[in-house]
Amino acid sequence: MEQYDKNVAIIMEFLKTENYSSSVLSVHRLCYAEFRNYLLSHEKFYTYETATTWLEEHREIWGKTNYIHHKHCIKQLNDVFFQGTISPKHLGYRKPAYSLLLPSLQQEVDEFIFYGLENSQDSSSR
Repeated sequence: MEQYDKNVAIIMEFLKTENYSSSVLSVHRLCYAEFRNYLLSHEKFYTYETATTWLEEHREIWGKTNYIHHKHCIKQLNDVFFQGTISPKHLGYRKPAYSLLLPSLQQEVDEFIFYGLENSQDSSSR
């Protein structure tokens, strides 16, 4: 379990250093704590097979979104166990949502922020 804890610490430190959001940090922290408890309660050590079994056992309980988040965390954990670092293909997409918009939609958002909020009498749009 010592190696598991070290690898989780490597991931968490990487995420903090790379300025991942608090929600990303929270998802990882919860996932690794839940999986650690699973390993301890089943008297197992980390293997990718054990991790995928755990994921599948909880798939229905978590629902699609949480399952995908947990699976992503486990892939990163597996990378650190076997490569010492997170594979670039398992790093989350980190661009701000605004930058993903088409330029015409960015312009609409900009205009709304500049003109819409300035001229609004309705406080609910603020």
